[in-house]
Amino acid sequence: MNETRQGRKGSKGRLPLLRMLPLLPFLSFLPSCSEGIRLVTIPGQSFVAGLVYLDRDGNREPGGPDEALQDVGVRLLVAGTLDTLSRATSDANGEFVFGAVPVGRYTIVVPDATIFGDSLQVVRIDTADVSLGMDDTSFVNVSVSFPSYTLADARTRPLGEKIFVEGLALNNSSTFGDSTVHLRDTTGAIRITGARGPLVAGGDSARFLGKVAALNGQPVIESGQATLIQIVGLPVAIRVTTAEAASASGGALDAELIRIVDGTIANDTTTVNGNYQFTVDDGSGPVLVVLDQDASLTRTPYVPGVLIDATGVLVPEGAGVWVLKPRNNGDLVVK
Repeated sequence: MNETRQGRKGSKGRLPLLRMLPLLPFLSFLPSCSEGIRLVTIPGQSFVAGLVYLDRDGNREPGGPDEALQDVGVRLLVAGTLDTLSRATSDANGEFVFGAVPVGRYTIVVPDATIFGDSLQVVRIDTADVSLGMDDTSFVNVSVSFPSYTLADARTRPLGEKIFVEGLALNNSSTFGDSTVHLRDTTGAIRITGARGPLVAGGDSARFLGKVAALNGQPVIESGQATLIQIVGLPVAIRVTTAEAASASGGALDAELIRIVDGTIANDTTTVNGNYQFTVDDGSGPVLVVLDQDASLTRTPYVPGVLIDATGVLVPEGAGVWVLKPRNNGDLVVK
């Protein structure tokens, strides 16, 4: 779904029921034509009120950049059955109310998930199972968003699907000229190309929303919109041989942060498209090291015959070949 499409949204960022939440244990709801949802007390009757919203930052909680969704059908089912007790539709503020509900146990469902389009779906109903006594009011948040995947699963998703991924940034989003961020979680790594939004630093935990794409034969998340979560700490590089780096261990280490030790610079130093590059070999086989011109790396110490340790992210060149790109001068150590 185009996120600027009109007709299923209320005012951006307006989530008025959130301000009512502290009052809910003591008050009940009745609709009012002039005032939206108006709080009154009605002895002996129970209510279920809720909010349907577009979760733009992927945290599955309303607030911040999130947006109310209008005209979303919601049903109240008798728990353990498919029997619909009541139907409601979210208004321009994303609000809905089931009034005069008998004492009992119920389930909240959004039956027509296809109405959202694109890869949007109902990702969370925070209190889908409701138990009501006399004079109870229960509040429900219905989160509509894009699905979230681990990085290993993200690498298998169809091209063009819009998804959230989350992990530890292995480099600053400003390190390379194309704003690529290498991201790692417990399942693997992936590149976020054309990262947008707030500056992400290596060691930040971040969430990205973007489309699955392919670049030089490897999956990437394209035009990832960043949301910062917290500062975790500097990532640790995986130690490999130069031969393993050149193949990314058969592709298993694509986009990863790796470290090679005791490699000798070969007699092939050159500058290509403004980037200084040279081959390094620890005796297992050569890997190409590329000093990206946008990373402002010192070039003079790296001449043929010099022994170095090198840390950097692995970037595919296609045809099963990867290059190592240091992130800063500290990634290269001359011995």
